[in-house]
Amino acid sequence: MKILRRGIVTFFVILVIVLQVWCSYITFHFPYNGIYLESTESNEWVVSKLEANSMNNIIQTGDKVLAIDGKPPEDSPSVQRWNIVGKASVLVIGREGSIETIDLKMSQPSIIDIMSLAEEAVCLFMCGLLLIKESRSPS
Repeated sequence: MKILRRGIVTFFVILVIVLQVWCSYITFHFPYNGIYLESTESNEWVVSKLEANSMNNIIQTGDKVLAIDGKPPEDSPSVQRWNIVGKASVLVIGREGSIETIDLKMSQPSIIDIMSLAEEAVCLFMCGLLLIKESRSPS
């Protein structure tokens, strides 16, 4: 019975670690860029709002979004659902007659992402300590 219990606990610990690694991969490979869009009457997508923690200083409110990862903005699921630029690598914008290609992968993760990763590491460490102490407990 004790071997079965230890196997179940080990399975869940490994599952939590794998999920943490996957979430960290998503967070750091596709950082939140805080770019909100709105559709105009002429069916163009325009940047309507930039979050304060947006790390990209090139994009400005009022820029026309011409393509997200080589596709029209209306083909992006995040634009269709929430009017935001989601997990994108490359953004093509138009401003005052010029076209710019912006590599969103160059933007760094925000301090909030890094702090939450550190908090999760501390929580996992504390869980490990509790697990070790619990196995030695007489109760």
